[in-house]
Amino acid sequence: MAVQRLWLGAVGPYLYDDEATIEDIALEDGSQLAAALMSTGQMRIFGTPTEDEHIVRLADVGELVFTGGVIPLDKGGTGADNAADARDNLGLIIGTDVQEWSAQLDVLALATITAFGYSLLDDSNASAGRSTLGLGTIATQNANAVTITGGSISGITDLAVADGGTGASNAADARTNLGLVIGTNVQAYATILDSVGTYATSAGLSMLFAADGDAQSQLLGLFTDTAHGTVPGSGGGTTNFLRADRTWAPAGVTDAELVAIAGLTSAADKLPYFTGSGTAALADFTSFARTIVDDADAAAARSTLGLVIGINVQAYDAELAAIAGLTSAADSAPYFTGSGTAALAIITAYARSFLDDADATTVRATLGLTIGTNVQAYSAILAAIAGLSPAANKIAYFTGASAAALNDFTSAGRDMVGAASATAQTALLDSFAGSAKGLVPVSSGGTSNFLRADGSWTTVTALSVSGTVDTPPVSPSAYDDEFEGSSLDAKWTWSLTPNASGESITVGNGSLAVITANDGGSDNLANAHMLYQSVPAGSWTITCKMYGVGRADFNRFGLFACENSSNPSNHVQLCMGYNGGNRVRWDRKISGSWTFDQQNITYNNHLAYLRIVYTTGTTTFNFYVSPDGIAWLDFSSYAASGWTPARFGIIFFPDTSTTGTYYTSVQWFRKT
Repeated sequence: MAVQRLWLGAVGPYLYDDEATIEDIALEDGSQLAAALMSTGQMRIFGTPTEDEHIVRLADVGELVFTGGVIPLDKGGTGADNAADARDNLGLIIGTDVQEWSAQLDVLALATITAFGYSLLDDSNASAGRSTLGLGTIATQNANAVTITGGSISGITDLAVADGGTGASNAADARTNLGLVIGTNVQAYATILDSVGTYATSAGLSMLFAADGDAQSQLLGLFTDTAHGTVPGSGGGTTNFLRADRTWAPAGVTDAELVAIAGLTSAADKLPYFTGSGTAALADFTSFARTIVDDADAAAARSTLGLVIGINVQAYDAELAAIAGLTSAADSAPYFTGSGTAALAIITAYARSFLDDADATTVRATLGLTIGTNVQAYSAILAAIAGLSPAANKIAYFTGASAAALNDFTSAGRDMVGAASATAQTALLDSFAGSAKGLVPVSSGGTSNFLRADGSWTTVTALSVSGTVDTPPVSPSAYDDEFEGSSLDAKWTWSLTPNASGESITVGNGSLAVITANDGGSDNLANAHMLYQSVPAGSWTITCKMYGVGRADFNRFGLFACENSSNPSNHVQLCMGYNGGNRVRWDRKISGSWTFDQQNITYNNHLAYLRIVYTTGTTTFNFYVSPDGIAWLDFSSYAASGWTPARFGIIFFPDTSTTGTYYTSVQWFRKT
């Protein structure tokens, strides 16, 4: 191939071809690469090669072989052609200049030696090492020959008796282990024993330890007339009592009190006592009296006498003293007038008749105040009524849970309420004029007996109802609810839960009580509170008993059926309470447009029964209303077109712009 050029780093170019050896490669000036390296140990740098020129790195050269000698030390070589000579030339002789490799030295090289470790390593001998470690002379003693000459020992196992110890860590256990238990093995210290050991003579000790009285008499017979103390009657002199000063004294007693006692004749259970100076007599001293005089203190004496304070007798008390100071009298009882003072109060036989009662129930019975028989039990409902201010021609009614108000109660209303029978009530209705609005008897105007609010007449149909309408069915359906629990059954769902300010839901005791607030008079079903269930397949009838107070505008509450939506376009409802009067209204919202029919209905105390009947074959809704659940008015009907109901239930529609809240109570809901 053609001659090529190469650089070693920035040195070059060197000229070569595919036949060239390292000795042949030369610079452009003719100097050979090998000669330059060998002779100078240097490379000359001419400049930086261009991109089209070859650059050869030393790392790319597989092997460079130099011939003709070695590279001296001053030229960057070793000055040798073998490892041993190279190490010698470089001052790296193993074992002389450098340490031979060792695995243990590798480990030591990785270890961390603290300042204290270095202070131990530079110690010259074992003694200095022990001093650095803070070890005393005991460290140099053999384990089987340890001598302790001072200090204290703690935290060790008790030394056994066999090892010269006591085998214990306290004095009591040590005495037990050594067989020196006080009172068992050795005598406890006593001062009297010290006296005996110090002062007793051998003769005295012989007398003290004589076996019996005879032995002691024999010892006394050995006394001489010069002895000191008591001697037998046969002793020296003319008397038998030798004083300590060695003078003899008469044996007779000369003390008057002792003579008086000596003159008594002893007897069982008798005790001598003095009757005067030098005179004495005997008194009875029973076994019981002896149990008293042997008592150690007053407390023991009181116990013997059965007079223990707080058990047998009452401790002194100022209040008891005050009562004790009173003069008792018939039909009187003590009472305190102050601290430590008392007086009597009159307690009649009648008062005592309930003071002996065992509990509050019995006291109420004695006083004729039995709750539920003599007096009324407390009721929040009655309390609400009691809080009203009565006025003429007014009657109380409830506005919410435990809340009541007054409403007008006219003479006509009182006549209707006071009527003795339905016949009497019908007679009162006969007095209505033909132009009156509302429920009128059959004999009144037109050809029918129900006058709409717009002045037109409609037919009233009475439906027979078997049994008592408020009695729960024997086999209720899954849709029925008597509202007996403390919360709504899971079968119900709210389209909009009443939870605005002033709104509430109360369930229990056979009632669903709902308080709703005005919605601004929007007449929008999205603002209505619909409590619903999914309708069953086929035809159905829903009925409810409902109590409510209508306020104003379009506020109403009752039954409904609609499509499956919280703001349905197709919806029917039968409601009461409309526009604050005794009105029943049925509405339908079809394709978003409202149509309604309403009537003034007189129903007692804002209570009415509502019913919607749906017939699936004709998709027809029939609406009924009743004041008593027995006589029903066929209110109206509607044939649905293009839609079928998916929900039915109870609606609370506070559709009013008047500020306030509106109360509704649903007594029950049934599906048949």
